[in-house]
Amino acid sequence: MLEQDHHEIELMFDQYDRAGEDERARLIERACYEIEAQIRASQETFYPAVRAAMGDDGAELVEDALIGNTRVSRLIKEIRGMHANDPSVEAKFAVLMELARQHVDEEEVEMFPLVKTNMDSQLGLLGDALEQQKHLFEMSTQ
Repeated sequence: MLEQDHHEIELMFDQYDRAGEDERARLIERACYEIEAQIRASQETFYPAVRAAMGDDGAELVEDALIGNTRVSRLIKEIRGMHANDPSVEAKFAVLMELARQHVDEEEVEMFPLVKTNMDSQLGLLGDALEQQKHLFEMSTQ
């Protein structure tokens, strides 16, 4: 599920890169929302499960991921605090896209293969829990 989320966010980034000026503000807000939902689900469900199942190796991977999430979350907060017409919004969003892509690469190259190997029997339940956490996020933001 997280890989699917990563893919969908990357598609939004691609849409943003191709979008006209009038559509970019909407895509920025949509991407920020989706990233926040993914971060919340990871922090509430996925990372604790990885830490519990994988011991010290899991704890180190989770700490690295949390640092990346914190950076991304700070940028989202900065972007949301700016006026939509502020020319710095696009520059900050470009940095956000780069940080998000780095974070995705780290998770998909380093964390996910270990999770698949060490937590294979738990992945179905974990995916369900992540989906539920994202739904709760959506409900809390309406």
